[in-house]
Formats: sequence, C-alpha cells, structure tokens
Amino acid sequence: MKGGSKMTRRRIIFKDVDGELYVTPEFNGDKKEFKMFCSDDTCMLDWDEILKLFEGVTTIKEFRTASKEAQSNYISSFCPDVTAIFPITPLESIECINGDHIYLIDSGAIQQIK
Repeated sequence: MKGGSKMTRRRIIFKDVDGELYVTPEFNGDKKEFKMFCSDDTCMLDWDEILKLFEGVTTIKEFRTASKEAQSNYISSFCPDVTAIFPITPLESIECINGDHIYLIDSGAIQQIK
C-alpha cells in the first residue's frame, strides 16, 4: 500500500515452457488491507497465503487453477455471484502490466519483479 491511501494492486504473470506469457486479473488488497479499510468487501486470505497457491506452478492448467482458487477468496459487493471467476489472459509483454506489485512464475519459481 502506498501512502496508506489505497489497497495494493497485484498481478501474477506465468511464463510457460514455450515462453508464452499469461496474466491473472488484478488482485486488489488482501485480508489485512480489507480489514484496515473497514470495507464491506473482503478477502479470506493474506497476500502471503494467496502467493502460496501459485507456488510450484509449471503448467497453464495449474496456473488457471491457482488463479481460480485465489479469486474464490475475494468477496465483493460489486459481484454478488461468489462463483464468478475472471479468466487469465495472454500477455504480449511484461512491460504493459500495471500494478503496485507484479510477480512472475517461471519454471515453477515465483518472484516479485515490481
């Protein structure tokens, strides 16, 4: 969180064995941040717990599954359908992704790149 005025915006990028890139939807905040902001929306996990869902991911199928599981922990008044999941999307370049924190999964290892 920058300056304490907004929730942290995070994205996770997956690089497959062919070098193709895919990105999650934006993860906005986590359990601690929603509580701090006294939001009507919530997240059931802290960010370190969400990241653990992506540890060891080596295939696009595993990446999709981790993204779905992570998203299922966010509950928003904007979307009362708790089963609604945003898709991962192909990505042409890492440089075009915005967010406060960006993570890259390459060969099963996850690292923060921004």
